[in-house]
Amino acid sequence: MNSSEFPLPDDMDQLKSMVRAMAAKAARADALEREIETLRARNVDTDERIKRLRHPALNLNHLFAVCRLRLQREKR
Repeated sequence: MNSSEFPLPDDMDQLKSMVRAMAAKAARADALEREIETLRARNVDTDERIKRLRHPALNLNHLFAVCRLRLQREKR
């Protein structure tokens, strides 16, 4: 990017204000990136938990069916 594409103000106070605004914007972007990384990590944890909860051994219908079969076998 050359200077003609991005005109800078002639006033020093305006320039300082512009630099402060850019720094604040960069800080917000950094904070959002950290939040995104945290959410991605949570998502991975949640996906793993969902996989564990969907496991047949943890499925209540499956457990009830197994218990019914065992009870039926015990009655024989």
